[in-house]
Amino acid sequence: MRDLGPRVVSSLVFVPVFFALAFLGGWPFLLFSIFTLWVVSSEMGRMAPTGQRRREYWVPLLLSCSLLLSPFFGYQILLFVPPLLLLTVVGWWFAPAPDWQEVAQVLSWRILTAAYVGLIAFWPALRGLSGGQEYFLFALICTWMNDTAAYFVGSTWGVQKLVPQLSPGKSRIGAVGGAASGIAVGIGFALFVQGPVALYAGAGLLLAAAAQLGDLFESMLKRGAGVKDAGAIIPGHGGLLDRIDGLLFAVPTLVLLVGLGLI
Repeated sequence: MRDLGPRVVSSLVFVPVFFALAFLGGWPFLLFSIFTLWVVSSEMGRMAPTGQRRREYWVPLLLSCSLLLSPFFGYQILLFVPPLLLLTVVGWWFAPAPDWQEVAQVLSWRILTAAYVGLIAFWPALRGLSGGQEYFLFALICTWMNDTAAYFVGSTWGVQKLVPQLSPGKSRIGAVGGAASGIAVGIGFALFVQGPVALYAGAGLLLAAAAQLGDLFESMLKRGAGVKDAGAIIPGHGGLLDRIDGLLFAVPTLVLLVGLGLI
């Protein structure tokens, strides 16, 4: 736990700001989402395959423009992003003797970055729903309580590793502790909104599980890139992606639950 001090200090600054922007919603939250998108895109560039590590402007530019226009045209505008990204490869057709292996590597990483970073688009989408303020705060609390519980429970009692090939620091008991925290948050949220306790407890469990999968997915990317952290913007945590990896999977999960009318 030697990095606990910087983690706590960073959280005392970052978490209230994130909560305040999520509470406000509207343009401040939309612009924060776009800022996050640019930072995370840069961090993904740092983890790209060797030889392809460069600043990528196409992905964040297209996604940012789509997000900026979405309040006027709806989030369906994001459907135009994948074909536009595919068009970025057209330039290689006109290059003399193109290296098609390099083309394939660059394009595949660009598509992965667009799909992964593009999950941020679910943030303003969820926040814009009826009751979106409460829903987004629910996702935030579930995700970060899962991180906190998994960290402390795993650090204290963790013996059996969860997926040592991807993340040696994560334990099975830590994952159980994180899942239990999700259930507890779900129960608390149900009492707050006077909703069905069982449904919200189940939703909290699913959000905690999604957050853990998001954490493991980012660990896989970092393991493949041979880096410990995605960046260094947040002391004690690393990059911004290291702080929001669970949220990238949890928010779409909650959007799905709300869309299906389950909560």
